[in-house]
Parts: sequence; C-alpha cells; structure tokens
Amino acid sequence: MNNNRKVRNTSCKTYCIMLLIIGLVLIFHDATSAVCVSVKSQHKVPAAPTLEINTLEFPDEHVLPIGYNVTVICTSNASKANYGNHYNGQPYWTQYYFNDEEASLKDCGGHDVDSEDSKVCTFSIQNATQKDSGNYTCWAHNRMICTEGTLNLDFREPAPPSFTINPVNEMTVSPGSKVTMTCEATGIPRPVVKWYKDGLPLSRKNTVGVKGLSLLSLKSVTILHEGICWCEARNVVGWKRSSRATLILKRKTVRECNETFFYLHPESVTASSGDHVVFTCAVKGCSVPKITWLKNGLASVDGKGKSYQGQENATSLLTIDAVEIKNGGNYSCQATSSMGNVTSREAVLIIKGDTSHSTGVSKVVWISITITAVLLVVLVVLVFVIHKECRKANLKDQKEASEQQRFPHLHIHEGVMNQPLRNSNAYVAPHFQMTRMAVGNGTRMTVGNGTRMTVGNEE
Repeated sequence: MNNNRKVRNTSCKTYCIMLLIIGLVLIFHDATSAVCVSVKSQHKVPAAPTLEINTLEFPDEHVLPIGYNVTVICTSNASKANYGNHYNGQPYWTQYYFNDEEASLKDCGGHDVDSEDSKVCTFSIQNATQKDSGNYTCWAHNRMICTEGTLNLDFREPAPPSFTINPVNEMTVSPGSKVTMTCEATGIPRPVVKWYKDGLPLSRKNTVGVKGLSLLSLKSVTILHEGICWCEARNVVGWKRSSRATLILKRKTVRECNETFFYLHPESVTASSGDHVVFTCAVKGCSVPKITWLKNGLASVDGKGKSYQGQENATSLLTIDAVEIKNGGNYSCQATSSMGNVTSREAVLIIKGDTSHSTGVSKVVWISITITAVLLVVLVVLVFVIHKECRKANLKDQKEASEQQRFPHLHIHEGVMNQPLRNSNAYVAPHFQMTRMAVGNGTRMTVGNGTRMTVGNEE
C-alpha cells in the first residue's frame, strides 16, 4: 500500500511538471511567433524581408483628395540573411490589413510556389471617401519572420493650391552675390511648385523642393538673372501663382549696416508621428549671417538643418523626416553676424500621437498578450485540479492505513473469502484468527452474521 501511495505521488508530480513545461513552450512559441519586425527596425534583423509601402498616384503623401482612385503598393525584397538557403529569405506571402480589423483586406501569395526575390502587392481604393481614411498595414512574410509597415491615409475634400509663403517683393543685390528666394504652397493633394522668370520656367538645378516648399538658389548673380520671378503651384484640382519678386542688380558698394532681422519666421506645426516636417526661416543683414536652429532655447535639434546664403541674406531649412513624440517642442532660428545675434520667433511642434508602428504591430502584441493570459489561466486551473486529485488520493491512502492500524492482529483469510460458492444458497462465513491478546471480562465481540460472543464472566 505504501508503495502504491509513493507511485501515485510521483505520478502526480510528474504530470504537474510536464503540464508546466508544455504550457511554457506554448506561451514562448506564441510570444515569439506573433510579432513582426517594424519597418523602422528591419535593418536590425538580417533575417527579416525588406518592406516599403506607399501610394502610386500620390507618393510620400498621406493627406489625399476624396473622389479619386488610389493604389496602395507594398514592395518586399529578400532578406540579407537566409541561413544557407536563399529560398528561406524570399518573401512568399503579403497581406493587407485596415485599422484594427482582424480579417485581411487582401492576400498575395501564401504558398511555397509564390516565393520571389522581390514581391509586389497592390491594393486599390476606388472613388475614395472619408470612410477610407485610416491605417493600411502591409505584412511581408518569408520562412523565418515577417516585416510590417503601416501607411496612414487621410482622405479630405480636394482643395486648390494656396501660397503660405511668397517670395520677397524686391531684392537689390550686387553682382556675384548669392540669392535665395522661398515659396511654399498647400493644397489637397499637396501641389508641385515650379519657378518662373519673365514668363519662362527656370532650370531645376537652381531649385530645391521639399513637401510644397521650394527654394530658388542663385549662387552668383549676373545681369542675366535680373528680372521678375514668381512661383506656380499645381495639383489635380487647379493652380495658383505667387506674388512677384523683382531682382535688381547693383554695383558693389560698402555701406554701413546697423540691423539684422528675420523677414521669415518658422511657423508652428501640428503633426502625427511619422509625418515629414519642415521649418523655414530667412534673415537679412549687411553681412552674411550664419543661422543656427534651436530647440527649447538650446542648439541641439533632432532634425537636419541646411542653409542657403546670399550676400546679404540667408535662408535655412530644418527637416525632420519622421517625427516622434520626443521631437515635440519649441523651435527657433538664431542668426549670427558681425552685428551680433538675432533670434526669430518660436514655432511649436505638436505631436498628435504615434501612428507609425503599426497599428498592426500593436494589434499583434495585444493578441499575443491575450493568448498568453488565457494559457496561463488554463495552466493554473489544470495544476490546481491535478493537485486536488492527488491530495484526495493521499487522504484516502492515509484513511485505509489508519483502519488497518486499529486491529493489527485481526486478519481475514483471503483464501476463504475468494472460494467460489457451491450453490446459490450456500454461505461460507469468513474465518477469523485470534492471536494472543488480552481480553477483559465481559468483553463482547460480534462474529459472522451478527453473532455476539462474550469472553470472560459477565456480571
């Protein structure tokens, strides 16, 4: 009996340990297989396929016009690492998801024969409405891991171009000096800005354009550059012309100057995480000023600053490719010249929220956490039930052992009990054996079918 009890206890412990191991393996597998690598982190994971998501008709734009057809295009290439088999790194399955919906919008591939070094999957939005606004997530799978990228599209009513920054009305400069003019236009979709001089388009090699902002930079002006310049902005809705700027050439003279001032200050911006943000400032003075960008009053900014200097003026751009929460703050320009330092007005960068990680990544993480929690609960319940059953079995064994210890000298001859009955009416009474034991006078015992026997004298 003791051996049976030991075997049963060992079995219960073994079952509990095995159940814990299985549960931990399932949880680990769920946690490691559910999360894809984000586009921002794909360079850190050599086994991950590369991924790029954009729109075909309006590349690098996220505010798009209602009523137009838009094609979302997701391109995935084979990973750098393939662990000795090029087939492992090839993308074979691309999926589109919209916002937090569980069902995919579209699947491209999904079978072994669909493996390619470069896989392209498109999703078409026909006659877009405001309801189509949201996060479009693309998952690209190879046989080792998946990469996830999200494109946020905001569909709004179409709007023709309008200028927020016009070039300076008149500039008088010396021959050989540097001149920079600035135009910026907005619209839905964002317009393309081009420069014109005396009615003819200027060469692109003298212009720089970033997200509706365009700079005309002339490194060394001559009499050929004199004239009237302006910008034209065009999108699918219409076009707009900026105010005119007259460029006048003068002789080089040395004159006194007692003031440096900003004629273009950076403007406040409210953006979502992942957006492209550009701040612009321009300063004028007799000596060429040097522009430094400040964040919260310190000369340590997160973006890339680039300046275009003339003889008496300078323009600077601060570009933040993909804004994050940490980029929020107050931005300003500081111009340094022989006359001293001048600081522009501050512009505030407000971040609405982090939308670049992919709703798909957070969705996957929450699914993983939910499954893990359910597995843990089930695992705890099973361990509790097995422990309870084992405890019941132990209590039963202890009870049987206690019953045996009450009459250690009384044994039933199993041979008699196990003999078959000769007929259905026959009855064989079990035999009892009495060993030496002290029995007091008047002790009564029941033997057989209720027969009482008295040992000793009964008073």
